[in-house]
Amino acid sequence: MFEHTSRRRVLASTGLLAAGTLVGPVEGAGAAQAELPLRWTETYDRNGYDTARDAVADDGAVTLAGYTNDGDDRPWAFSVGPEGERRWGTALDVDEPTRVRGVASAGEGALLAGTHSEGQEGGTVTLFRVDGEGKRQWTRTYDTPGDSPRTYDVAAVGDGYVVCGVALTSRQLVAWALRVDEEGERQWLTELSEHRITYAFGVRPAVDGGALLMGTVRPEPTRSESDPPYDGYVTKLDGEGEREWAERYSARTTGGSGQVQLVYDAASTGDGYVLAGYVAPSFDGSAGRGWALTTDESGGRGNSFLYQPGEDGTARFFAVAPTEDGFALAGVAQEGETAADSMLVLGVDDSLSRNWRRTDRAGGIDVGFAAVPAGDGGFVVGGQTSVRGADDVDGLIRKYGGDPVPTPTPTPTATSTPSPTATASPMSTATSTPTSTGTPPLAMETDAAGSTPVRTDTTSGTGPGFGAVGALVALGAGALSRWLRSRDG
Repeated sequence: MFEHTSRRRVLASTGLLAAGTLVGPVEGAGAAQAELPLRWTETYDRNGYDTARDAVADDGAVTLAGYTNDGDDRPWAFSVGPEGERRWGTALDVDEPTRVRGVASAGEGALLAGTHSEGQEGGTVTLFRVDGEGKRQWTRTYDTPGDSPRTYDVAAVGDGYVVCGVALTSRQLVAWALRVDEEGERQWLTELSEHRITYAFGVRPAVDGGALLMGTVRPEPTRSESDPPYDGYVTKLDGEGEREWAERYSARTTGGSGQVQLVYDAASTGDGYVLAGYVAPSFDGSAGRGWALTTDESGGRGNSFLYQPGEDGTARFFAVAPTEDGFALAGVAQEGETAADSMLVLGVDDSLSRNWRRTDRAGGIDVGFAAVPAGDGGFVVGGQTSVRGADDVDGLIRKYGGDPVPTPTPTPTATSTPSPTATASPMSTATSTPTSTGTPPLAMETDAAGSTPVRTDTTSGTGPGFGAVGALVALGAGALSRWLRSRDG
């Protein structure tokens, strides 16, 4: 329920200041905690358009993954250490465009999940495993129900992995979940087709074993409800891929019930979950708000709240991660229609009472798509940054809270003792040490040598986290619905 509204000031040590509206149980009785400091920032900039989609942390190291959007759609992955130091980076050579949207830890390396020839008939789900130096170990492809599949996420579950996504059948858009072992051998495939439209955006290990899928559903239109809303959707699969339970969630904004309600991510509370998502009254992206809610281990609903920056701003939570004092919700905020997107991070406790919030921007458009615990009480947000209006996007990793990065101790400069017979030599010119947080570009590896690709498509300058591009999922669903209706004659 959302009866009460209060306005707070956004606290931010860097980036933009914005006014925000919070709706729901955010006036916690406990004292508010100080916002977690920004420890370091690192970027991946190998191509003109490096679209980032997911991140994973393992033993302090963080791997960010995505695809080059320069006309060839090649998968890439980039790894940094606990202090932001660059470890390795790789761009995989593929014979057809392949978009990677998920990454999971795999031993000392990573498992990348994507779709070969995404959105086309004959497209296939594809997994790539790379080692601790970013070198490809193997590639596997899999068939799914329906046609034109799209892969959204992958997670380590038990002694294997669960991948999720969507595909088209003759009359529906269905979600699917695929489990493979550590070597990529298929174990089971589950189709979720109870509703006319079903999306599975994310997958996480369930608190009691099995896998938890997050997304949205839209039922079949009826005479009494010709335009049903898209409801937030969570379902639990057991270790064999059988569905144990499924729940739908809705929210109410000051303008009425939400028409579009999406759940993107979940984090375990030990006996339940914190869910992160987005609510809007329509598909056009206006009046969108970040949405968080808690559930028990069977999906029973608990607390919830909505977040909107400013009077006419928009926001979206894409991810949630546990922290030392609760949870961090990460995503994107836009103060108004003409404002640039900023990375949004908001801290809450187990009951969703607000601890702190901040927005950060590197000078252009910043979006956080993934949030993962760092292992030291802090967390890491993976996303992307771009200069507004420029045809350039870089992968972005930010570390908040946890252990501070040690400051190197300067080495004393030795003082030479002049010799009576010394011959004067030209003096060397001292070079100042850069003060930026960035690291010199890492030498990237590829599977095969090739010329620099030329990008042939364009993306809206509103940035990939919001506006026309950020609403792609919702708009695509609307287009799908019209397409399905047209097929019905």
